[in-house]
Amino acid sequence: MNLVFNTQMMLITLTVIISQFSLLSFIVISVLSKPKDKSRLHFLILTICFLFYNIISGLLPDDTISISMIFQNILIYGSAILMASYYFVFLSQEFKFNFNSAFCVKILFLSLISSYVFGYGITYFITRHHKNSYYVFISLAILVSIYFCYKSLIQFTHQLRKIKKGTPQKLIFYACYIGVVLIALLPIESILGGHQGLEIITVNTAYYLLAITFIKRHIYIQNVKTTKENKYNEDNLKVNAIEFVSLTPKELEIKDYILQNLLYKDIAENLNITEKTVGKHASNIYKKTNSEDKIGFIKKYSSSSTK
Repeated sequence: MNLVFNTQMMLITLTVIISQFSLLSFIVISVLSKPKDKSRLHFLILTICFLFYNIISGLLPDDTISISMIFQNILIYGSAILMASYYFVFLSQEFKFNFNSAFCVKILFLSLISSYVFGYGITYFITRHHKNSYYVFISLAILVSIYFCYKSLIQFTHQLRKIKKGTPQKLIFYACYIGVVLIALLPIESILGGHQGLEIITVNTAYYLLAITFIKRHIYIQNVKTTKENKYNEDNLKVNAIEFVSLTPKELEIKDYILQNLLYKDIAENLNITEKTVGKHASNIYKKTNSEDKIGFIKKYSSSSTK
């Protein structure tokens, strides 16, 4: 029975790792397309932290490999501390938390590190007993996680009032609300004898809830941006069409050549008229379209000309 359960947990862990590797490639492309978007960069780092935690937790501890159990435990707990700390960093960046001296990223990270160094390291050095040291460390980690979970939920409640209706930001709020509780449950689940595979499920539920809403938000932002650009272009075309109505057939013809940035001499040759005539028509075009000169006319209409 245990063998079947362990196999299932291994398959779940492997599935999570593969899916996060796939997501990672998508997020890297997203970051490269918008390098100035700090939100995308933070989500990329968050994904790497979760991926690192899943790989370490999936492989270790393993008494068949030639790595000491102390070092294996350092990697396991270190990856969990890194993942939990950066999850909080991501939340604080996205929701603009109001920090104080006892509630900030630095305090969270130092608290978790201190819990491990003093709770596990010192206790193990004195007692040489892994299990007792582990319980001391996890007990301290539980206190830290409960405090930061509570303070984060208060911050979320304040931020909810600022969220506009009809936007994916509200979904992100609920995803993070649930996610921070799940992350905080990790040390509690561990001290209660939770299975390593179940811990991975709990932790990654928090990640995938956030990933889904994060992707939805960026799709929403892109759609809003595209709608605004289309409306802007549509409005420009309408304005241009109205302004071009006043042009004569010959001026409309010359207008198209001007928008190709041809010299008056070349336009004259194409239309078999004199350069002076082209200049006269061009002058009328600029007056009718409220353009100062050829450069201003091209700048105003080249991207959305109406032939």
